[in-house]
Amino acid sequence: AARTTPPPDGGTGSAAIEEFLPAEAEVPAGFVLETETTRTQADVAEALGGTDEAAQLLTDWGWSANIERAFSVADPAAVPPGGTTEIVLSVHEFGGTESAAAALTYFSDVLASSGFADIQVEPIGDQTRALSSLTDAGTNVAIYVQSGAFLIRAGGFSPLGDPTVDLAGLIQTVLPTE
Repeated sequence: AARTTPPPDGGTGSAAIEEFLPAEAEVPAGFVLETETTRTQADVAEALGGTDEAAQLLTDWGWSANIERAFSVADPAAVPPGGTTEIVLSVHEFGGTESAAAALTYFSDVLASSGFADIQVEPIGDQTRALSSLTDAGTNVAIYVQSGAFLIRAGGFSPLGDPTVDLAGLIQTVLPTE
């Protein structure tokens, strides 16, 4: 079930972002929190290719915070065939709705330029884009969702299946209901 208390639009950094991050009880059964990472603006610019353009856009968009939680299955042997084995949820806060929408396009275009292809998912939040990459190891999926001044990226991996449903469900869980 989705949460009923929306985070503030344009809050003060990590306090507002925390509202979008899932607890272990909100991820699919069998997953445990592996890491929680807070990134600086310089870290995010580097992840976007390390260009002056990326750094300037983050400034222009009023980027203020990023927190990421990574989850993995506690017992890989217990994962059903085709099951998701890794989930990462990252949330960025921007200066406003238009900035977060522009960031969704830019961030997801960076991923698309690395070989990920667009896939269809039901719309979530204010704007949604989903991408997938099939490798010899399995399927990687990333779903970007803009909700107000926030950009959420859910990434997942499955060695034999498709993590899309798990990722979309997790985003719907952490987004507030209207």
